[in-house]
Amino acid sequence: MCVYVCVCVFVCETCGKQNCRDETIHFLSGPRLGFWKQQVRLGKHTSNTMSLSTGAPQGCVLSPLLYSLYTNDCTSKAPSVKLLKFADDTTLIGLISNSDESAYKHEVEQLVAWCSKNNLELNALKTVEMIVDFRRSPPSLPPLVI
Repeated sequence: MCVYVCVCVFVCETCGKQNCRDETIHFLSGPRLGFWKQQVRLGKHTSNTMSLSTGAPQGCVLSPLLYSLYTNDCTSKAPSVKLLKFADDTTLIGLISNSDESAYKHEVEQLVAWCSKNNLELNALKTVEMIVDFRRSPPSLPPLVI
């Protein structure tokens, strides 16, 4: 029950900071969150039913909204680095001038620290660094390590 209570407290606190209407807070913190049952079917076989108490059910229409609320305070401070979020993905875009990538690296470190503080795990296997440089002889930059 603690997970359900914690999620409800989080939703209420976050929505309160965003000046959401009481009806919205009640809708988001209602029985849609908390405990639900799930099973897996593969062909003719169906697993036993399990009770889950974390996250939101897969395919839940509230998942992107809850992710947006949960990550609302995850922002970039550097003007040359933008943090973009879509559904449950987050992207850091850095403009690196004169080969000075210190602001970009600092924001990556801040993102890693924010995730750790907020009990989110970065999936290193799905994390990709992409460098776009239109110069004829782009400098060789060392890979970013998280």
